[in-house]
Amino acid sequence: MQTKNEITTEWLKIYKNILEWDRNMVQLSNIAQVSAKEIELEEFPKWAAIAIVLGIMISKVEILMGILIIGVSVWGIYSWAAKNRKLKEQTVLSIRLNGGNTIYFNFYNKEFLEKVWETLKNIIADGNKKDADIIFNIKDNTMTGNASIFSNATIG
Repeated sequence: MQTKNEITTEWLKIYKNILEWDRNMVQLSNIAQVSAKEIELEEFPKWAAIAIVLGIMISKVEILMGILIIGVSVWGIYSWAAKNRKLKEQTVLSIRLNGGNTIYFNFYNKEFLEKVWETLKNIIADGNKKDADIIFNIKDNTMTGNASIFSNATIG
């Protein structure tokens, strides 16, 4: 489930003092905090476990109804497991602005997110004195632009 401040985009671009994505931008000087974290996994669907027990009990009286309830329950557990498997692969770049709003960028490669985070850290710590011009391609997990800016980031 995506919130209004959660953004899935193919790229982020830093040009001088601007962080840009999909026709949106934020001044780097307006960033109060940047963090990289994993997405929280969904809780096990307790209803499915209860329904399996209920389905077993009902199947003793009405076999077809019991099997149907068990089938729906197993589907619910399978869907939960598949979604959590996908969420385990994702991470979020969280950017809190001076005004208090937080923007979340979805990443599908943890190692690449760490490189992006390290690069942002270097730019912000440097006060962007090197006039950054970088594109983070989230879709392909690549960075292009000023090599001097991310020379301190471990790029792999």
